[in-house]
Amino acid sequence: SNPCHNGGVCYSIWDDFTCTCPPNTVGKACEEVKWCELGPCPHEAQCQLVHQGFECLANAVFSGRSSAIFYRSNGKISRDLTNIIFGFRTRDTDVILLYAEREPEFVIISIHNSKLLFQLQSGNSFYRLTLASSVPVSDGKWHQVMVSMVEPLSQSSRWHMDIDNKKDTATSTAAAGSLNFLREETDIYVADKAFDSLDGLRGCMSTIEISGIYLSYFENADIPTKKPQEEQFLKISANPTLTGCLQVDFCSSEPCMHGGICEDLYTSYHCVCPDGWTGTYCEVNIDECFSNPCIHGNCTDGIASYECSCEPGYTGENCEEDIDECHGHQCVNGATCVDGINGYSCLCAANFTGRFCRYRRLPYTVCGNEERNLTCFNYGNCTDLGGELTCVCLPGFVGERCEKDIDECSSDPCLNGGLCQNLLNKFHCLCDVNYAGDRCEIDVSDLSFFISLLLWQNLFQLLSYLILRMDDEPAVEWGDQEDY
Repeated sequence: SNPCHNGGVCYSIWDDFTCTCPPNTVGKACEEVKWCELGPCPHEAQCQLVHQGFECLANAVFSGRSSAIFYRSNGKISRDLTNIIFGFRTRDTDVILLYAEREPEFVIISIHNSKLLFQLQSGNSFYRLTLASSVPVSDGKWHQVMVSMVEPLSQSSRWHMDIDNKKDTATSTAAAGSLNFLREETDIYVADKAFDSLDGLRGCMSTIEISGIYLSYFENADIPTKKPQEEQFLKISANPTLTGCLQVDFCSSEPCMHGGICEDLYTSYHCVCPDGWTGTYCEVNIDECFSNPCIHGNCTDGIASYECSCEPGYTGENCEEDIDECHGHQCVNGATCVDGINGYSCLCAANFTGRFCRYRRLPYTVCGNEERNLTCFNYGNCTDLGGELTCVCLPGFVGERCEKDIDECSSDPCLNGGLCQNLLNKFHCLCDVNYAGDRCEIDVSDLSFFISLLLWQNLFQLLSYLILRMDDEPAVEWGDQEDY
């Protein structure tokens, strides 16, 4: 017989043999295969040698009930199942991590009120064994957990829970049996419980190990080399598992800027940006002026806002309203105000003119015919001289149609600070109190003094005369009256 395994070639030597082993096998009889050197796992998984074979280990990402998976023994597991080892990270405060039941036995690992909870009923005991962590574990950080029998060789034993290398431990006071009921046709649910009201896990879990047998996230169809070991838990659920969970919480470095809220997606992170910001880290200020909201104005970008500087004549948040300049207008004499852009005009009634229709339009004359005519304003005389229509203006008016009133004040005729009033074909000077004359050319300041003195003198003479007259009046004597 050939003592060499795995295709090794046997050579006889004195009282012994030697094997020439194929690549990736070692041992005297080529009995050990270096499975991991064959690259049997997907690139996102790590190869781990186990008894008689290998496993592909990876961290899985769960996003709720739809991503939960379950396993079942292949019926060839013979070893005693006395411990469970796994890692996880989540922010869920109430969720199932592992659940298996084969009445009356069951095992549940869950998070309840942010504390890790282990519950077991197995063997001949009808007592539910419970272990709970003393510190919260729903912090988004990785936690390594090992739950094991204190006396694994006994049929019944106390159980011990170790979290993060003895940072948190708990040991039961009661005893329970092993996990051997999982060797039978028992469904093992990971990241959820069948037919419960809770949502599935949102977070990460490492490959769960039950006494050296892994609950792999990869089926044999997912890997190029079939796993050779005899004892296996088989993945029953057909839904694929997302792997690649990050080992660290990227949100702990607070990457989101300007008040953004970091969401840990376990394979990555996402910044929920406040209003006005965008970008991977909320680092980009959204340009609210990009859509040109200011209809008649210039836009100034702000944080989640903008401000419009309106052009003259417009108002409103977006400069969309035309200001009614006719509000409080100065049009008079029955004129109609016509609103414009940043201004208004007055539509004058008949016989009125000027910017605000304040001036009465003087009579006018018209000459010519329907095809060719001329209108002369301000009493201008319209004449037809040899076929040429001409306006003969009255004194004080000029222009082709006598439409311009000559400003007689333009030469500044008033002297000594007098105020000039433009009149029709003349001017009038309003003089200071010390000046007089048509042009305020006469200084009357000394004359006023003598006039005042003369008035006082006349008043004094009048009073003296009245006093003398009173002295000349005869005395009135009253005689005795006789009684009748």
